[in-house]
Amino acid sequence: MRKIFYLITPFIITVLLTGCGAYSLFQRGEKVTKPTGPTVNKETLTAEQMFTQFVAPALEKSCKGCHANPAPTYEAAKTKITGKNPDESALYFMAKGESHPGGKIWAEGSTQLSDLHDWIMKEEAPLPPPPPPPGPEEQFVNTVAPHLKKSCKGCHPNRDKYSDAKNWISGGKPEESHLYLKAQGLEGHAGGAIWTVDSEQLKAMREWILAEPSTGPSVVLDKAYFDTNVSPVLNNNIMDNDFAGCIGCHSRNGGPTSFDFESAKGMVIAGNPDASPLYQKAAGTGSGHSYKWADSTLDSQVEKKLEFLKNWILGAK
Repeated sequence: MRKIFYLITPFIITVLLTGCGAYSLFQRGEKVTKPTGPTVNKETLTAEQMFTQFVAPALEKSCKGCHANPAPTYEAAKTKITGKNPDESALYFMAKGESHPGGKIWAEGSTQLSDLHDWIMKEEAPLPPPPPPPGPEEQFVNTVAPHLKKSCKGCHPNRDKYSDAKNWISGGKPEESHLYLKAQGLEGHAGGAIWTVDSEQLKAMREWILAEPSTGPSVVLDKAYFDTNVSPVLNNNIMDNDFAGCIGCHSRNGGPTSFDFESAKGMVIAGNPDASPLYQKAAGTGSGHSYKWADSTLDSQVEKKLEFLKNWILGAK
């Protein structure tokens, strides 16, 4: 009996060791990991798929801390880029911290910036614009627009367009032109001075404005009318939107504590209320502003107050 035990015991031990050895399904002590899905091949994605799956979520996450997502939809995002040309795309150079008050949001070499770059490269390049007509518009396109595009487009997407820039000048009168004054920091401009008076950029702008035909007598904005009829509304400090006003919201988070004549003047185009950002925001006809005066639930004088603002821009005294 003892002999049989000695003969069987090595056989049992061998079987047990084999069951725990390298020939089993999982080696002893091996870490079992959860299977993962297939890796997405970004090269095979369409431009819209690339934006939707990778760029849009990154923008939403990185931008909402300071402001609304500047590209909430694919169609909106395409208006802020130049296909096949990231360096000429507002979204791309703003993400790198260029022309962006919030500074850099993604570092060079980051996955987010690389995805943004790759998406832009997937988009079709725009067709070349038709040759501009001769005259001041051609001069603007060739000598002024490239500078505006580089220095201003991050905050003002259309400022390098002739139809937009022309609203901000008085033909033949550089010293009375908002665009010329703002570029030097001589008129209200959140970005401050962008060019010095002796810079090539400002000289080119001055020459273009001088080449534009005169727009007739300049509209002079009256300070007394502003102080009496417009300032009280702009500086209404009620923050619950029951009455029309501005400073109640704008004074928060380190903003201005009042809107004086000079700062308000920098937000209007004298003689043209409909093209003036201040009037557009108050009337709700512009974009990028969630509140309009008509939203004031208890204010029965909204229309009258808008009329005061409009008349002041038109030159009322």
